[in-house]
Amino acid sequence: MKTQKENILENYLYDINLADELFITLNIDKINTNGDNFRQYTVDAMDIEHTIFCIAFYHIGKNTILTILEGEETLYHPEYELKINSQFLITKNELSENLEIRDLAKYVNPEVADLVFGYFD
Repeated sequence: MKTQKENILENYLYDINLADELFITLNIDKINTNGDNFRQYTVDAMDIEHTIFCIAFYHIGKNTILTILEGEETLYHPEYELKINSQFLITKNELSENLEIRDLAKYVNPEVADLVFGYFD
């Protein structure tokens, strides 16, 4: 049986956009708390086609890891237990040809989002 967090990750990606940084959170309370200050919406990840990125959700020991894979990449390692490989929000089109993904984790405010994965220039 899947946990509530696993179901949320599989079916919906909740995001908050501030300036040009895109914040992802799986915590609906953080979305509700910040709803007056940030543009918010939900995306049904299962309905998105032609994606160039996906989110892999897996465990190493007691640690839960979220990582981003590009295209048809697969994640395999005997120590990893791959839980979910969800399609990602960014679709492949002319606007995304020069998309740059950076690790912005050090800038994230944990009260706003759990993960910062990139931004649009």
